Amino acid sequence: MFKIKKALKEMLPVAKSGFNFGVGRNPRPSLSINSSVKPFNLFPSVGRPISSASIQAQSTDQEIVIALGGNVGNRIQNFNEALRLMKNYGVTVTRHGCLYETEPTYVTDQPKFFNSAIRGTTKLNPHDLLTVLKQIEAELGRTSGIRYGPRPIDLDILFYGNLRVNSENLTVPHERIWERPFVLAPLMDLLGSSGENDTVAAWHSFANCKNGLFDIWNKLGGESSIGNEGIKRVLPLGDQLVDWSKKTHVMGILNLTPDSFSDGGKFLEARDAVSHFRSLISEGADMVDIGAQSTRPFAGRLTVDQELDRLIPVLDEIINIPESKGIILSVDTFYADVAAEAVSRGVHVVNDVSGGTLDPQILGVVASLGVPFITMHMRGQWRVQTYFKCGHTRK
Repeated sequence: MFKIKKALKEMLPVAKSGFNFGVGRNPRPSLSINSSVKPFNLFPSVGRPISSASIQAQSTDQEIVIALGGNVGNRIQNFNEALRLMKNYGVTVTRHGCLYETEPTYVTDQPKFFNSAIRGTTKLNPHDLLTVLKQIEAELGRTSGIRYGPRPIDLDILFYGNLRVNSENLTVPHERIWERPFVLAPLMDLLGSSGENDTVAAWHSFANCKNGLFDIWNKLGGESSIGNEGIKRVLPLGDQLVDWSKKTHVMGILNLTPDSFSDGGKFLEARDAVSHFRSLISEGADMVDIGAQSTRPFAGRLTVDQELDRLIPVLDEIINIPESKGIILSVDTFYADVAAEAVSRGVHVVNDVSGGTLDPQILGVVASLGVPFITMHMRGQWRVQTYFKCGHTRK
């Protein structure tokens, strides 16, 4: 009756687009740059001569890693706003790490933190990038206070290209990477299993270990520390903060279709659908995926209006029954308009069997809604895709 789905590491909700700000050029202190990078076994030798002049006026994009932290106010809203402002100020985000909730360190009498990290590119030189990040912190309400104390947002440069930077105001790589699991955990999410390019190889080389950052992470407990050592990998869903390490979550499937091969036609009436929803919850479902469009072989494709006509009456009833409280709801659709309407009525997750290929507008819509997006994979034409979908054969 259920599809048991181990929750994957989900990325943070995508930050919304915004308008552009100008970035001023401030006088910068001189840099002490060590461009020598020692190779180690897993990664190729990296190194190139770099001058102070090349740092001050970058003509090409530099790959960077920025850590995010915060424990004051609406933590996820602060993160999303920081991502939006980074884009406006000249940082292109290319990868998100997972989101972690962590116990405070150094100063322990304060709320728990959210921590994550992003990879990106920028043409800003290191000190201009630092100025931008401090400006973003100020815009989000950070003021001077107790070091390591409560703050709405904290943005640190972990890596900048393959450079070492040492100045009065800036040290890159960040000097405390090596002792902080809450920094290394999201950093590991951003790295592949081997050196992707010379820049990533340089980041590993800075660790001065045979296997680079992987050795540092393993010394601090590695993946086994997640959920056990004051650090949890989490995903905000509605008003919940889901910790995937606690249990295997079970998803119940509610098909509102007349022709799905497993249960087509059983739950066309709202009262039957709601009754089945209650049964799923009573039997242990933590989340329920509601689909009004069949993607079985040779099924006819509904229009947006036809899909909404099936979905909305059932969804409205489910949202208002006591049994739905605390249950994660996802909508199975590839239409942007259906996704938007479902989320506006209380759905927490959008599940697209086409991965955004059947209606590309769904990607922008989900980004603007700020909800998690399950991107499915299918091969071949959509009418026969049920034979090939990885890990999903519900219709």
